[in-house]
This record gives sequence, structure tokens and C-alpha cells, in this order.
Amino acid sequence: DRDKVLNHYNSLYEEGIGELTYRVVGPNREIRWVLDYGRVEYLEKGRVRRVNHIIEDITTEKKALDELRASEDKYRRIFEKSRDMIYILTPEGSFIDINPAGVELLGLSGKEEAASRNMKEFHVDPSVRDGIVKEITEKGEATRSRVMLMNTRGDVVEVDLNMIARRNETGKVVSYQGIVHNITEAIRQKELEAIGQLAGCFADDLASPLAVTMMGINATGDF
Repeated sequence: DRDKVLNHYNSLYEEGIGELTYRVVGPNREIRWVLDYGRVEYLEKGRVRRVNHIIEDITTEKKALDELRASEDKYRRIFEKSRDMIYILTPEGSFIDINPAGVELLGLSGKEEAASRNMKEFHVDPSVRDGIVKEITEKGEATRSRVMLMNTRGDVVEVDLNMIARRNETGKVVSYQGIVHNITEAIRQKELEAIGQLAGCFADDLASPLAVTMMGINATGDF
């Protein structure tokens, strides 16, 4: 990073102070990251006496930061592309963030509208909602199956819901993070299959007496 470092050193004479992160070649040709903090000392009439530099090896911190950013990018891609609703709420239930699948499920126009809404508005049964809040407050997480939500279009959907509480260093809850999986179509499919099986059983029950009756009619005809 020679050009970048040279510009940094030259600019110190104008700025008087500055810092720069760059790479250096360490022992055994190993690439290391350093933080270079420079400060100019002046004599009377603005003449430069000397330039002091403190150079700190930040290779470990830089790698950790890069890994964190890569992890954040990875989870952001998952967040944006997931077919399940993923969201973050304030302790009061207001939306901090929500992914596109959540916007669609709740019938919102976008994240801007979500920012003005509260998750409480979408629960069909307030007692279920209150139970979730109570459990997550006490245990730090909550899981519910077949929760009923109503979106802005008036459609009622059944979902599986998982939430966890995120706390700060003092233990205070600062946000809730949740994932909602829409099971409406799966439930409907199971109900249709159950109706089909039930209809098949009725058909079998009706067919058996009818077969016996037909056999009796045929036997009577033989006489």
C-alpha cells in the first residue's frame, strides 16, 4: 500500500494529525495490518520540528472485523431472501426491521410503513399475543404453533412463530427477534387430505351394504 502510505505521510504536514490502516510485510513475508497514527510537532513560526508516529499491529482485530462483516453480509442475504418472515421489534412491539417476506405476509407497502406499525396489530387473538410476550419476558424466548395473524388485506393466516429476546450488558431487553413460518397452505392441504380420506371411508361403508343388497337381489332372481 505504498502510494496510500506516502499520501498519508505527505498530508500530515498540512493536517498536522492523521491516521491510516494499511498492510506491511512482516517476518517470513507475512502480511500484517497496522494502524499508523501520525502527529506533527512544530517549532516557532510553523516550522516542522519532527513527525511522531505510533504504529500498532491490528492484524488480529482486522481479521475479526472482516469475519464479522462477512458474517453480517451473510445473514443480511439470508434475511433479505428468506421465504419466512424475519423481523426485529422494540420491547413495545414496534418494528425495527422486517424482511421482504414479512412485508408481503403482513400486506404492508414496505419497510417505511412497517416502521409506523406495531406487531400487536396483526394478532387475531390478544390472549395468545400476551402469552407470547409473557413467556419471552420470563424465559428469553417463545415458540408457538398455529398462531393466527390478520394482515392489512384482511386475510387470516396460520403461522409457526419463534422469538428470542436480545439483551444489553445490563440484562435489559433491547429488542425481540422473530421468525414466522406461514403454514396456512400446509394446514389446508392436510385438511383436504383428511376430508378425502373421510369421504373414502364413507364410500366404503355405503358400498358394503349396497353390495350385500345387490347380492340378495341376484340370489332372489335365481329362484
